[in-house]
Amino acid sequence: MKLPDAPWKRWSLTLALSALALIAAEAAVWLGAGHDPLRDSAGRTFAGAWLAAWLFLAGLALLRLLLKFEWAPLSVARTLLDEAIRMRLALAFIGLLILTLAVLPAMESSETPLHYRVQTFLSLGLGATATLLSLMTIFLASIGLSGEIQDQRIFTVMTKPMGRGAYLFGKWLGIMLLDGLLLAVAGATLFSYAFQMAREPGIDRADAQAVWSEVLTARASVPPRPAAPFEDKAREKIARLMRERSPLLQEVGADQLFEQIVKDEEKQWRSIEPRGRATFVFEGLREAKALEKPVQIRFTINTLPEPPEKLLTLGMEIKGRTAAVDVRVGEYKSVTLNPDAIDAQGRIEFILINENPRNPKSSFAATITIPPADGLEALYERGGFALNFARATAILWIKLGFLAMFGLGAGALLSFPVAALLTLGVYTLASASGFLIDALKYFGDNEKSEALKAATSSVRWTGMLLAELLGPYSRYAPGAKVVDGRLVPWSDVLGCAGWIGLVWTGLAAAAGWLIFRLRELARVQV
Repeated sequence: MKLPDAPWKRWSLTLALSALALIAAEAAVWLGAGHDPLRDSAGRTFAGAWLAAWLFLAGLALLRLLLKFEWAPLSVARTLLDEAIRMRLALAFIGLLILTLAVLPAMESSETPLHYRVQTFLSLGLGATATLLSLMTIFLASIGLSGEIQDQRIFTVMTKPMGRGAYLFGKWLGIMLLDGLLLAVAGATLFSYAFQMAREPGIDRADAQAVWSEVLTARASVPPRPAAPFEDKAREKIARLMRERSPLLQEVGADQLFEQIVKDEEKQWRSIEPRGRATFVFEGLREAKALEKPVQIRFTINTLPEPPEKLLTLGMEIKGRTAAVDVRVGEYKSVTLNPDAIDAQGRIEFILINENPRNPKSSFAATITIPPADGLEALYERGGFALNFARATAILWIKLGFLAMFGLGAGALLSFPVAALLTLGVYTLASASGFLIDALKYFGDNEKSEALKAATSSVRWTGMLLAELLGPYSRYAPGAKVVDGRLVPWSDVLGCAGWIGLVWTGLAAAAGWLIFRLRELARVQV
């Protein structure tokens, strides 16, 4: 029997034979032992990897069929797909991605709460997909032009009636099609495994319900505001100081003092003394009331000192009704409210009381503080998980497009190792830009030597400038939102498409085309 020449055809034949073997083995085990092997984690892992590989090969065959139209960039893209499949390193990335997504569901213990297991699977799966596809894209893009120039294969291509811009676009199109195919396979695998895990029994009813209400959903977040604006209180204090002719106004300045008072008011608003209370207003909830969607108040607290076993009983008041809520210090607590809690203006007035309403005498005497940012928020369902997940993968695909074009441009000028290292450095810096901005803010401030202080200051401002320029890459990171069941809005997709997809990728394409156009591929000697 003669085997097919194309690698993807040989793989298809292998998978077809393995499918028959899998069906036969499952039937034998089922008939002999009366047990379905697909109910075991090992059986599901093997079947999942096999199905993902089949989806990839089916998609690859479809792409090759679509790329047979007569257009020069399509021919280049089809050639790149064939070369990517023949490369063992690219094949290793593809196989590792498929195997990783199949193995992840079996790694979590059944004793862990179900919604944590689903969150961990989605977090690791999305992280592995983004990392592996980014590394594969950097490799394929960096070697795409540099390898052909170094091996002198580019000579035969450039003799054909095809411009260098069309050739560069064809290379980029081939990488994007391969990335899109792998994203589709990885996304389908993650999506199906997540819903399969969600149907497993949870530790209790609340745990099983949390999977659908806090993970496999798309919730919009509404931050709180005080009952009275901080700025109004700051203006009153400034006016009182002016009436009293306080020397503090001249020493500090009215504007700076105003900003300081606003910060102090917000800090005081988030701190509740023993037997005290604070009012938090959530606005913009008319959509939740119209859709009759429940609202979750999610918050966490810190105390000093900490209560026994970090457990504290507080009171919460909504529409004049007070209820007790048990909160563990440092952990998030979610309270679900009916749509009736929203008033006609689309607001919820949430009063948190630092006292045990069941037994006020047993209240733990400590000031509680609510962290800024996401320490307190109102969440309501704004859409389904499927479309939210699709928007997240679209953002990842756009970011891969920038890496592909940057790597191709680097490969047109530099050798493969240097181009790969340069593109990898840009990817690392862009991914960690948010962390770098926070880390470099106070870098070198404690240096006593003026020379060292000047050197560290230049390093700090250079690093912060690069991090700010590459900041959108880390800001458009939807993985954390998907894992936490938060909405990935269309504004994020459009913003990523405009900033990274058009501006960044367009600039990289223009620079790559100019470098490739000016690059001397061969020197004629007489």
